[in-house]
Amino acid sequence: MITNRNESAAARDLERCRAEIPASAALLAVLEGHPDDFEYRPVESGFDFACRREVDGRPNRAVVKVFTIPDGPMKGQAAAFFYKGSQVPFGRERFSYGVCIIPGADASPEEMKGWLDFAASGFDPDIRPPKLRRAFTFTVPD
Repeated sequence: MITNRNESAAARDLERCRAEIPASAALLAVLEGHPDDFEYRPVESGFDFACRREVDGRPNRAVVKVFTIPDGPMKGQAAAFFYKGSQVPFGRERFSYGVCIIPGADASPEEMKGWLDFAASGFDPDIRPPKLRRAFTFTVPD
């Protein structure tokens, strides 16, 4: 569930996500129905969703960024980037766990639920999504 989906700024940004990235609608629907809580976080580019489920008694730092690939051979496709942000308050670096291409019309809700389960687990390597790309030829926006 997206915990802050009814806040005016978040609701407006979620509608903008659906409009700017049509393939994201399927993933947003799965996010809405997921048993774990995710919080929408406004960012400079793309749309970030942070998992709120604790992992081993600590806050979960896993984030899923939904964005349109800006460059390279996959330019224009929708993607979900899995990362953890810096623990340094002023740090901008991200630790990448990989990216999945959002398939659009033939999107599988079960597959996307697996993506969100991966984030909810704090990126447990035992449940890594089968189509997760750990190397990619494009820039992930901030």
